[in-house]
Amino acid sequence: MTKIFFIIPYDEIAGLFKKEAASYKVPNISMEFEHIYGTDYKKISSIDADIIVARGITSLAAQKYHPDKQIIHIPQSAGDFLEAVYRCRQIADGPVGILAGSSSVCNADYVSELTGQKVYIYTALTQNDVRDGITLLRGKGCTTFIGGMTMVRVCEERKYRYVHVKTGEHAVKDAIARAVSSAVALENEKIRGNLFFALLNNSDDALAAVDSTGEIIVRNENAEKLGISQETIYELLKKSPQMSGSYLENTNHFLWKINGIQVFITSQPVMVEKSGYVTLLTIHRVDHIQREESEIRKELAKKGLIAHYTFDDILTQSPAMQACIEKAKRYSRVEGSILIIGETGTGKEIFAQSIHNASDRKNEPFVAVNCAALSEQLLESELFGYVPGAFTGADKAGKSGLFELAHQGTLFLDEIGEMPCFLQAKLLRVLQEHEVRRIGGDSVIPVDVRVISATNVNIIERIKNGQFRLDLFYRLGLFTIKLLPLRSRVNDIPLLFRNFVISFNEGRNVPEFTEDAMTVLKNYSWPGNVRELQNCAKRLSVLNSAKVVKADDIEKLEIDFSELYTSSIADETKQKFTSSELYRMYQESGLSKEAFAKKMHMSRTTIWRKFAEIEK
Repeated sequence: MTKIFFIIPYDEIAGLFKKEAASYKVPNISMEFEHIYGTDYKKISSIDADIIVARGITSLAAQKYHPDKQIIHIPQSAGDFLEAVYRCRQIADGPVGILAGSSSVCNADYVSELTGQKVYIYTALTQNDVRDGITLLRGKGCTTFIGGMTMVRVCEERKYRYVHVKTGEHAVKDAIARAVSSAVALENEKIRGNLFFALLNNSDDALAAVDSTGEIIVRNENAEKLGISQETIYELLKKSPQMSGSYLENTNHFLWKINGIQVFITSQPVMVEKSGYVTLLTIHRVDHIQREESEIRKELAKKGLIAHYTFDDILTQSPAMQACIEKAKRYSRVEGSILIIGETGTGKEIFAQSIHNASDRKNEPFVAVNCAALSEQLLESELFGYVPGAFTGADKAGKSGLFELAHQGTLFLDEIGEMPCFLQAKLLRVLQEHEVRRIGGDSVIPVDVRVISATNVNIIERIKNGQFRLDLFYRLGLFTIKLLPLRSRVNDIPLLFRNFVISFNEGRNVPEFTEDAMTVLKNYSWPGNVRELQNCAKRLSVLNSAKVVKADDIEKLEIDFSELYTSSIADETKQKFTSSELYRMYQESGLSKEAFAKKMHMSRTTIWRKFAEIEK
């Protein structure tokens, strides 16, 4: 509620004030009226109001005793003064004394001509000034006085002739209109202020605004509880020059300790109308950030929208595999689609998750979908979502697609080579336009998603056969990574196998492995790659109780040495690897030529012939 206090200069005008004020029907504004004349300290200082309306020396006193309040001054119009001068001319028989609140109110020479009498002017700013002024002017021979209500009372006491300068109706109406307008503006400002403080105090963070000298303008309750005081801000300015030196241009972030509590502070320049720039400090407690991050990650984990693996989880001794990791790390630092090519079980999703966690999108969702595991219709609705009633059986509320769920994060499309052609066209449009349209919908939804795709099929052959779009391939394969099969990095087999066994045994009762045991593992082609090796390690953890694992213990695991994969692998080996590549793999394997030939499902003659070209 905003309160207006009207000081009525004299009783006969009270009716005009009340009638005019009553014509304003404004909510949340109250009005009080009281007749006060002069500069009585007790009466004026005790006024409880937001806006005070007064005239003359009473207005000056209100300004003095209430410097924080808005004072509406009722002006003395020229017409009001001229009317008083006219009446004075009719009764004055000697010099005239004018008691004025300002020396600029009138000119003595002009008034002398109007009254036909000698005129003296005395500036009176207080009630005592009025008394002293009348005494002084009386000493100069003044017999008639012109002034306000305070002068009238003194003249009545001393039985001097006087003319009262009254306030005209127009001046009263103007003062009331200005007072009401100011009250409305003040009430709106209070509402905005209350809303502002409500927003400040409903924030979970501590917030404070400081001016260019570091003085606190405002702070919320959390800032007070945390101990954000003026001394704290000054200390912060001393030890954080980036806040005091460049706060007008930049947003800065830094760690700090307040009362032993680790906080993360963001200082941000904010332009405030008429006041210029101030600095908004947002102070986050680090323990709260960690707790919130933990809760968010838990929620994302529930929805499967989180990447668990990083590059540190990829174990390898192979230079070629290490080169793949380095390439993936470089790709993670820039935007663009990535295509990961590799056989089943070579770790394509681990690479995808690692790229996500090394990128600027690491705190955003990681969404994965296997394009070969869903029917065409289901895959379409999963990727793009649908509006309510889009098809029979659709959720009544509609559904967000995976592109929407992955917004600002990463979408991993596994087995992209199996995607139906009609969905390839829709996918291409999303990659080009960065927007999706739900099934049955007529509006588009902007999305910011990095797509990482993977395939274990020869996608070039599919393009040649018309099963995969060439333009989509170029879109998906801006950056490509080709992962090596396990048989091409045999030195990684012991490292990975031991690591899997340790993990399955939870670090307890981990057996030793003989060289023969590892040779058996190396000699197998591992068509299922790392995934198959992991399954083998799991079987060993369940079946084995010996402290030392030998070759026959590995053979008991029933690793498939049948000819199921032999012909296809041998053909692939002949086509895929050059003599120099085979020779490098042979040197890395540590095997004899005979053992290596067996592992690669090639004849010893072929191996010796190929190696002879290099060993010359």
